[in-house]
Amino acid sequence: MKFTAPALLWVLICVFLWTYVIEAPLRYVLFLLHLSPLLYLRDGMMVMIVVGFVIASAKKLRISPSTVPWLIVISVSSITAMAFSPTMNLWIMGLKIMLPLLVGFLCYRYCEARLWNTSPSITLMAMVALVGLGANYFFSFPWDNLNYSIGNIQIQGVYNWTMLEVLHRLNGFANGPQKIADQILIVGLYFFLKCRKSPAQFALWGVVLGALLLTTVKTLIVSWIIIGIASMIYSLKGLGRLAVRWSLVVPLLLTIALPVLSMKNQTGSFASEDVIQDPLYASMFARLGSTWPQGFKLILDQGSFIFGRGLGTMGGGQMYFEPDQFNPGDNLFLYLYGNVGILGTLVIPWIFWRIVRRSPERTFSDRYWLFFALSFFIIGITSHGIEDGFMAMFYGFLLGHLCRRSSSAERISESQTEPSVPALLLEKQ
Repeated sequence: MKFTAPALLWVLICVFLWTYVIEAPLRYVLFLLHLSPLLYLRDGMMVMIVVGFVIASAKKLRISPSTVPWLIVISVSSITAMAFSPTMNLWIMGLKIMLPLLVGFLCYRYCEARLWNTSPSITLMAMVALVGLGANYFFSFPWDNLNYSIGNIQIQGVYNWTMLEVLHRLNGFANGPQKIADQILIVGLYFFLKCRKSPAQFALWGVVLGALLLTTVKTLIVSWIIIGIASMIYSLKGLGRLAVRWSLVVPLLLTIALPVLSMKNQTGSFASEDVIQDPLYASMFARLGSTWPQGFKLILDQGSFIFGRGLGTMGGGQMYFEPDQFNPGDNLFLYLYGNVGILGTLVIPWIFWRIVRRSPERTFSDRYWLFFALSFFIIGITSHGIEDGFMAMFYGFLLGHLCRRSSSAERISESQTEPSVPALLLEKQ
């Protein structure tokens, strides 16, 4: 690999992604060495990349038009956070969470070729994730229930969750079942589409489904089943491909409609006690009856109807700096509305609009992001994935891909001369 700016970006991104693939043992080792804060060097790498783009843009007094919406959203949501947040620590956490998403968006163009050329790193990530999950099925790891403190803040290093206190949810080498499920879906989709028209495709689909079942993350299990059905429809070409693209409208509408319709329910319950006890429905009814309506109440009582509550003021940061008001959002629309206001939620219909206007059959990249966007909307119904750095990086890649002016133009190949760092932000995404 030539030591060029895009090569360096790809190395930094791969290191960042690897810290999530092996996050649990990494946290455990750093804890034993009393070096737990070193984990946050990965966030420092993201800051370094963003600063590099900013400096390159400032030198030429030019900026890519596709970055303007980012500047507006971050600026407005930051001002909103300063107005409504009880502590600036929430805003700092919001910026930290936003970094992988922003870096993925900025860097996609310069990493696209390496990402899709059957990257050895992606292959190894898939193997490690599956091995970790399989081993966790038979063995308990020493880092289970890892907790430690940094300063006066208590950190839950590894989440040890159960389903209704009965079924243990597996983490693998990640630090939570949601994160290992995200990783398996992302890399599983990569190889599933690579095996297109191959007898191995169905077997691979079954392997990924089995792995997701071990995580018990229901939304991703449903997402993967729908992806399998959609891929069969897509193979029909013509109307089949058009149907897959337009099918995104269903989870998109559910992502917005379900939390909005729940706003009037402030009772904390939604159904009979018998239904609540069913593990297949309990979490959904908890969201409809409590999480979502309480989330809107938090925003409207302590924020703005237009601008939300501000960057970092809803979600993971509250666990540490505002625990009495903690609300995870657990929905893409609600999470974006709370953190970046109505303006930020417009990215949801924008993604759909860009997907349906593109021709998904021209390249592997187009096919991958079509199915990834389908999963993105399905996951968004009961989660958001933005606080998982691994998933957020791929969300940023998706936005970077959709900002390209055409699906066939501006492709990067290994034979092309790669731009230097000062040129990175000067060209349009």
